[in-house]
Amino acid sequence: MAILDLDYHHGNGQQIFYERRDVLTISIHGHPSFAYPYFRVSGKKRQNDGLGYNFNFPLKEVINGIEYREILKKTLSIIRKFRPEFLIVALGLDTAKGDPTGTWILSPRDFYLNGQMLAGFKMPVLFIQEGGYRNRFLGINAKNFFRGFYEEYIHNH
Repeated sequence: MAILDLDYHHGNGQQIFYERRDVLTISIHGHPSFAYPYFRVSGKKRQNDGLGYNFNFPLKEVINGIEYREILKKTLSIIRKFRPEFLIVALGLDTAKGDPTGTWILSPRDFYLNGQMLAGFKMPVLFIQEGGYRNRFLGINAKNFFRGFYEEYIHNH
């Protein structure tokens, strides 16, 4: 399996898989110089057998949707090469513009496009919503993400 953490903060529990080759983990998150948990997480010293199966993409303080999708594209390429049987997506909506816990500026349209990008896999995908604290826009961003995923999935399958 593969786990893709799209939450603004570093992927929780990634270290559990540092010794394993059968689980791919990827986290896109704010750099620890300004984003919780405020420490650099690489796992390189502890990965052993899992070396090359745990990836971290700490990003700069302000990221727009275009910049975010450049990194998302890289992560999707890593997942395709791994060829998991299924994908778990920790869907953080705290990457949205104005979220009180983040500094990125993703718009509802960006969430739609991100959803489209994830629809290309020919495997089961489980989404777990885990972040997003600007309640007024949480539903709008989630709706856009899943609408993008659904429309692209129907188009390609």
